[in-house]
Amino acid sequence: MKEDNKNKRWLASFWRRIAAFLVDITILGTSGSCLGFMFQDFFVQIGNWGNLIGFSIALLYYSILNSSLGHGQTLGKKLFKIKVVDSNNNTITVIRSCSRYLVLYIPVYLNGVQPSGNITPMLLEYLYPLIIFGGLFSTYYLYLFNRTTRQSLHDLAVGTYVVNINNEQQDVGKVWRPHLAVISLFCAAMLSLPFLLPDNDQAELLTKLSTTQDAVMEIPPVLSVKVADGETVFKSTEGETSNTTYVAADVFLLKDKVDDAELARHIAEIIVHSYEPSLEKDIIKVQLIYGYDTGIFSSWNKQEYYFEPLELTSSLLSKHEK
Repeated sequence: MKEDNKNKRWLASFWRRIAAFLVDITILGTSGSCLGFMFQDFFVQIGNWGNLIGFSIALLYYSILNSSLGHGQTLGKKLFKIKVVDSNNNTITVIRSCSRYLVLYIPVYLNGVQPSGNITPMLLEYLYPLIIFGGLFSTYYLYLFNRTTRQSLHDLAVGTYVVNINNEQQDVGKVWRPHLAVISLFCAAMLSLPFLLPDNDQAELLTKLSTTQDAVMEIPPVLSVKVADGETVFKSTEGETSNTTYVAADVFLLKDKVDDAELARHIAEIIVHSYEPSLEKDIIKVQLIYGYDTGIFSSWNKQEYYFEPLELTSSLLSKHEK
């Protein structure tokens, strides 16, 4: 005798959704690795733009398959017998499915991407923290704690549900209001974050580091570079603490020369010469990086080098004397 579908839960469980998601990203990652194998040099040369390629591939995958064209099922959802539907238990249009994807994945793909100099200060200081951190927090929070409707941020935005196939629709109620309050407070905090940061000191530091980055960029093998001024605190088992100050440079290369110690040293010398505060640091760290990231697959070859600022200064003086 068949089990009564009325006794079966309409909404898909958290773990079934996660399992389907893992299958989907495995499929996308495999396709990304194949593309990377065939077009590695191209992906290396375009740098951060590679993320846009992966974003577009994933956009087509999720937008089409999660819509009525794909019967609301990606390959992962098909395997675990769940699908995306609207409040009437019908599959959704491609446009609606595309909007659902964008709400979910724009914060993911923007996370870690450095905006260029032509981005307006308003976007840089306000929208980035709100979109990235507000979006990611809202998505993860609702995934974990919204057990009433099982809707995360992208589902709430377009009015969709992820449900078990062949089960009758049930009244699932509404999202618990305190959940929405938590998300609103966090997004408000992200929106006000720029006001909490020391503007003058931070702006001056960024200007100095930008000058150093421009100097390193003049080296032919360099594709892009990010220089940071920081400090690490180490606490021993005896409770004693020690601080190490540093200037760190992540240098992305157009050619696989991560084993070139002379190149790393040359970059460190440029940092010492162009960034005066580096002379007071304990170490200069240069990380040479070759590879690419398409958003759905990445491949990196990295090597770190450490130098003492005073030793670099002595070396530069010796060169000038010669």
